[in-house]
Amino acid sequence: MNKFVALFKRYCQQNESDEYDAIAKHFLLFPSEDTSNLNNAIGTCRTIVKIGRVVVAKEGRMKGAGTALMTAAEQEARRQGTFRVAKLLSQCVAQRFYASCGFVPEGEVVLEGGAPHIMMVKSLE
Repeated sequence: MNKFVALFKRYCQQNESDEYDAIAKHFLLFPSEDTSNLNNAIGTCRTIVKIGRVVVAKEGRMKGAGTALMTAAEQEARRQGTFRVAKLLSQCVAQRFYASCGFVPEGEVVLEGGAPHIMMVKSLE
């Protein structure tokens, strides 16, 4: 689990870890088939009750990396069979990306960590 938190911290300004890291399903995205070196990972996310901590390194952006992570997270939620809706709290600047993945905004904009965020949802049925 620490390797996922380390990658998250590597690409984010936040230095947070929470009680969900230990029980969440974590995904790492690599630019090639070689997954032997964690430093080569270009993205990470986790699933639990909602999709969270989606991070893509600059070198993976605009190349399908974020979409690949979201697809993997949705597939895991469907595989578990307990989720009917995927939820995530999106930074408002990333709202367009999540909309392109089929998520729709729900509710009002809130401040989270000093940045505006909005809840976004997607049916998994």
